[in-house]
Amino acid sequence: MAGSKISDRLSINLNKASNDIFKSSSKLASGKRVNNASDDAAGLAIINQLSASIDTSAQAVRNISDGFSLTQIADGTLSNLNEISTRQAELATQAANGTLSDEQRATLNQEFQALEQEKQRLVDSTEFNGRQLFNQGETDIQVDTDGSANSSLALPSLSSSNLTDNTLDISTASGAQAALGSLDSQIAATSSARGELGALQSRLATASENLQSRQLAEAEARGRIEDVNVADETAKLVSARIRQDFGTALSAQANLSAKTVSKLISGG
Repeated sequence: MAGSKISDRLSINLNKASNDIFKSSSKLASGKRVNNASDDAAGLAIINQLSASIDTSAQAVRNISDGFSLTQIADGTLSNLNEISTRQAELATQAANGTLSDEQRATLNQEFQALEQEKQRLVDSTEFNGRQLFNQGETDIQVDTDGSANSSLALPSLSSSNLTDNTLDISTASGAQAALGSLDSQIAATSSARGELGALQSRLATASENLQSRQLAEAEARGRIEDVNVADETAKLVSARIRQDFGTALSAQANLSAKTVSKLISGG
């Protein structure tokens, strides 16, 4: 009877030692203290919540990166438009000079019209990810995950109506004078649009920094809950293996008393 009780106690303690070895080995192999709900149900729920927040923040950072690339492309086109309009203004200033002949103005007008066509081509061909950037209304960029009114930023509407004008003609002095007024407005509109894009880029950079700071804080918080303490878990593994070895050895010695077996296994 006593031998049966000893055997039962040994079996229970050996099973516990084996389970402890399995758990510690799994934690050390994965580097995680919490691998499933049985390890820490409340901790796992927090880990899952933090992981979801980290993932959505990462997507928002990618959105911001795409938005920044989009603004750079738009700004590059606006810069080119500004250079072309400036050159057109130079040509119009020349053509407005009353000392030029009609033939000379016609030559200047040829370059002027070619430049106007290039401006229109730039407007029509500027796109990001298959989407045209001009004459398409506002583009919202999702920069946060809370769903609030401040969770998205709008790319300003870029209209070509105040950046190009294919009705201009500098083949006459009066036409050149009229073109100068229109070109001044175009250059001002281009500068204004670039200023808006610059302000948006600053806001995007700030939003990205805030999101990445949040990601880092959440990752650290998750790590404190999830990551295994290697030293502590290694000590637990060694202890479990020792208990398993003792239990296995004791099982082979039927002549040991229940009291002795219990004392050795429990470490008491």
